[in-house]
Amino acid sequence: MDHEVLAPAGGLDHALWALEGGANAVYFGFQKFSARSHATNFDFDQVRQLAKVARDKNARLYAAVNTILNSQEVSEAVDLAWQLHWCGVDALILQDLGFAKALQISGLPTVLHASTQAAVHTPDGVRAVRDLGFSRVVLARELTLSEIETIVQADPKMEYEVFVHGALCYAVSGNCMASGLMLGRSANKGDCGQICRTTFELDYLIPGPHRRESPHEDGLPVGIHAPEGETTWQTGTKGAFASMNDLELGPRIRQLAGIGVTSFKIEGRMKPPAYSYYTAKAYRSFLDGKDAQGWSALDEARLGYGRRPSAGWLDGHKALAQTNPQWAGTLGLPLGEIRQSKGSTLVLQTDHIKAENLPTRGDGVLVLGTLPGQSFRTSVQVPSVSRPPVLELNLAKEPPFSPVGASVWLTSRHDGKLPQKKASRPFQFPLHATLRVTQPAPNLVTLALSASFGPVVTLETTLPCEPSPSSEGLEQALRHAFMASSHRFIFSDLAIHSDSQNLFINPRDLKQVRRDWLTKLEAEADHWAQSQAQKVAREEPLLTEVSLPRAQLSPLEGVNRLLGFIVEWERLTPQQLASTPWGLALPLAPFSPNEEAALDRLRRFLALPSVKDQPIVLGVNNPAHLVWLQRLRQEGFAVNSWFADWGFHRANGWLESNLDSAVPGLVFSVGWLETEKADHSYAPPIFTSRACMLRNSFSAPHQAHVTPTKEAAFDARTWSSQKLQGRTPERPEQGPRCPAGCSGHFSARLTQGAQGFRVEARDCVNYLLLER
Repeated sequence: MDHEVLAPAGGLDHALWALEGGANAVYFGFQKFSARSHATNFDFDQVRQLAKVARDKNARLYAAVNTILNSQEVSEAVDLAWQLHWCGVDALILQDLGFAKALQISGLPTVLHASTQAAVHTPDGVRAVRDLGFSRVVLARELTLSEIETIVQADPKMEYEVFVHGALCYAVSGNCMASGLMLGRSANKGDCGQICRTTFELDYLIPGPHRRESPHEDGLPVGIHAPEGETTWQTGTKGAFASMNDLELGPRIRQLAGIGVTSFKIEGRMKPPAYSYYTAKAYRSFLDGKDAQGWSALDEARLGYGRRPSAGWLDGHKALAQTNPQWAGTLGLPLGEIRQSKGSTLVLQTDHIKAENLPTRGDGVLVLGTLPGQSFRTSVQVPSVSRPPVLELNLAKEPPFSPVGASVWLTSRHDGKLPQKKASRPFQFPLHATLRVTQPAPNLVTLALSASFGPVVTLETTLPCEPSPSSEGLEQALRHAFMASSHRFIFSDLAIHSDSQNLFINPRDLKQVRRDWLTKLEAEADHWAQSQAQKVAREEPLLTEVSLPRAQLSPLEGVNRLLGFIVEWERLTPQQLASTPWGLALPLAPFSPNEEAALDRLRRFLALPSVKDQPIVLGVNNPAHLVWLQRLRQEGFAVNSWFADWGFHRANGWLESNLDSAVPGLVFSVGWLETEKADHSYAPPIFTSRACMLRNSFSAPHQAHVTPTKEAAFDARTWSSQKLQGRTPERPEQGPRCPAGCSGHFSARLTQGAQGFRVEARDCVNYLLLER
């Protein structure tokens, strides 16, 4: 397919404006089972209206049904999926692999896309979801350009969708447990409480590379008791250490297009229609090589809805400042730094402000002070005066703190709201039908219809008729009567077979038959969808009867025990593995971007003389691990048994069925840990992230000249000047750096009031755990 700009649609108006802006496709959520449950979302009538507009513009429509579903919800969602199919939806975006199996059992013909919540981030992960019936994968946002290229080259026939713009999560998508475990509001149900945007306090830090386990593995100390030879730093540093900057790739989407990425996705279903319009317009322009138009549209999109821009992980997880601990909120467009102030009049030092971006009366601004917590929102009182590089602003209110040195951001325009759009008539699902005409008596005619909307339905009626001098009018009359419709369905392809030629049938009778038949077909369709939902509920496989508390499956020592899965293979011995009825439990890490290196470590361990003759039950935590199992078995390793670990969030019996059909040998699965009935003997990391807190947010003593909390994101003037040169800004000279000699390992303790957190980093992946 052609390259696709895929825009967010929090509601119908958002979608219509996104298509107006040049989007080739939009994605939306229904009122249930969407990962953005607080967006406006859609009902069936709105979906049908949108589908008609999309068809007219040769655009596509994707429905996000991307939450974890329990058994009852699976059957409801099957019904929903059939209805969305008849509403004109081109594909469904799914997270729950059990739901995917249920849809296949129901016979749904709609194309399936694997959500970024499925955490596919390796070539084997792509192979796994392809084998499970998906035709497109939304790759994890934590991947570098070279990693994406490796994935695409491994399977160029798969469709690849990559995020290019919008807010970023701190945790690997699908692996964020913070909101669910701390607030009872699961991100995997579309109810994220955004713990990552809150403020933490750094209690102490133990940086690598000489970190040792003792004495911290048996619980966090009350004070500071570092192992001998280590540097420990106690501090009161505070910040939103997990608050990510925004993704803004701009014209670099052409690099993604060049390596085989199909679809360029914009985040933002919770944002207003203007955001959908301007981001779609921007990335359509960038894709077409019209960079100046693209940057101009992005300026409008950033108003009120943008944080500091970054390239995410595209250039590597060490390339740019990925978090902004000082400010977790949105910013807008940078105007400059305050040099002088008198009351409500501010004088700003600014560079490269375009005339169209100058504030006018009623526009909203944000003033961010030089001290933590200093922020002030107001509006412009009188038009600004610009004498580059100086900008004078007269505000409606005086800042409540000394503003000299503060940065000023344009957050809204007084006339920035787009008018509401109106959709055209709704989409009608095309029915392929055959109409047979027979004449059982001289004055009677029988019409028999066979139509398909999934199943094939046959309807029949008998009408009065009379002879006609010509046979040419019969077929024309039938088509004229049956090809029109005000229903959800329409006869788009009608094959007519008549044994009688010279007949006249009253057109009013034919139109009434059409109306009656379409009403019956709609009722049959609703019944069919419900019957498929009941079939799925009736045939759902029972969960395996044998299950162990998850805590009993964790390794017995070290950080491996703390996390509950293996991250330190060099320290692992068979004696540290938990014993189960099927063998020694070997739970794998849910996120392993360096796939071949991780698989090689696993191979080396399984080949140890003390291990190779022992039965192993492998803990599978990601779709890629299914392929790992197949590869290991082909190589002769005796991994005959395995369990589905917490990373699959098992909430229904279809998940086990789908996984076991892919790779036989599943002995049990760990239930979804965010539910009230979950196994609370074990708590997984609430965050698993590739954004390093040590590099972005903390400052170790031996790196005292680097202050990431102040320099983690470049200032307004740097961003403005570099952005207007038509490129994503590079890291500034004083940006965050990895500590000299860092091995990618460190430990830290954070607090939020009375709640403590443990940070463990291994191979530059950060894990944040709740103290219990």
